Amino acid sequence: MCGPRFKPGTFFVNKYLTSILSFGTKTFKNYFFDSLKNPLLSRFVFFSLTEIKYITYKKNLQKMRYLELKQNGKVFTNEREINQILQSNKFYWLIDSEFENAVLELKKETIIWYSGDFYSGNWHYGIFKGGSFHGKWENGIFENGNFNGTWKDGIKLWFKK
Repeated sequence: MCGPRFKPGTFFVNKYLTSILSFGTKTFKNYFFDSLKNPLLSRFVFFSLTEIKYITYKKNLQKMRYLELKQNGKVFTNEREINQILQSNKFYWLIDSEFENAVLELKKETIIWYSGDFYSGNWHYGIFKGGSFHGKWENGIFENGNFNGTWKDGIKLWFKK
């Protein structure tokens, strides 16, 4: 096939996608039907559709560090706001840890972890009610969840059969 190759992510493809998306679906249909007559344009439309699918797929794969933090009856979902709240309450150890999809509550200067995956870091104190834990448990109450970390001290409330 003669002509340049249009690869997803190139300036030309991104500009083309932007123009299509800004004009709406009617313009996209016109480009699509024109592409059936022109093999070069048809290949370009295929790459454009691939680019759109890839961007959507990549966006869906991104996991969030925090899903929410409850404090004083308010629910926060913005990561920057949650980090500021945790810093102001001196939970630096939690900010430095690696985790994702955390649902947290801050009550009486105690962190309560409801769900999420804690991958690495030191858990200094708080209540762990659910999720998976793979870090180092320094102190606190472990109520429920999957524990695959190292235990130093604290209270275990789950029972093994």
